[in-house]
Amino acid sequence: MAGRTAVAHLGLLYPAVSLSERVIAAAEDGFSHVDFWEVPPGELDRVADSVASAGVQVNSINVPRGSHAECGRMADPEQVAQWRRSFEETLSAAVCLGVQFINMVAGNRQPGVDQDAVLTENLNWALSRTPVDGAQLLLEPLSETTYPGYLITSCEQVIRLRAGLDEPGRLGLLFDTFHVAAEGHNVSTVFAEYAPWVRHVQVADSPGRGDPGTGDIDWSRFFRILADRDYRGKVSLEYVPSDARAGLGWTYGGEYGAAGIGIADNR
Repeated sequence: MAGRTAVAHLGLLYPAVSLSERVIAAAEDGFSHVDFWEVPPGELDRVADSVASAGVQVNSINVPRGSHAECGRMADPEQVAQWRRSFEETLSAAVCLGVQFINMVAGNRQPGVDQDAVLTENLNWALSRTPVDGAQLLLEPLSETTYPGYLITSCEQVIRLRAGLDEPGRLGLLFDTFHVAAEGHNVSTVFAEYAPWVRHVQVADSPGRGDPGTGDIDWSRFFRILADRDYRGKVSLEYVPSDARAGLGWTYGGEYGAAGIGIADNR
């Protein structure tokens, strides 16, 4: 696993500065790739300029999820038009920024609604709008302990939905260690089962969503499993940092750094 590329997730890292300034801070710490949650339209030009001047690549952005309570609108039959407008705006931003992945969140459960049908229709529509040689679409399970009422809480649900799509091979699974662990699962065991469908990994410890080593996850085992299952993607650092910048102390060699999280010149 030596040389596994680390991605700075700018939704949480470098919280003291603006979004465009976070790009510069990540580059100064040696990151070559960054993730965003969302890039507001009013900030897109500034962020794009920062990305270009810093010489980093944007790995992923999210389709806007709405309010924290909503946590996504893709499965809401009353908000199909609104969600599709948001997707189109995100797709345009992805083209502007040269994004590799567009991540989507489903939204909350609604009793009496066939939400699988709504999700399938919206996913097929989104895939039809996305160029085959453009960004790949991802779907992320989230923990219900963090987002009460959230619809998609397991990797199994993503794979089941994926199987019903017109082009299932174009939808990948985003694996977030914090959310998997918060659901009470062993992250290594779950990753080993679903590795063939994982296209991107985000790491944070659990409980607490802090730097690896601050919670209960067995990181040495998890990084070994990534290598054993031949995961060739990147690893995004999506945690609440333990210091004012990015909480990178855990990557400086030792049992975790030796696992191959590669950040150049970040000491």
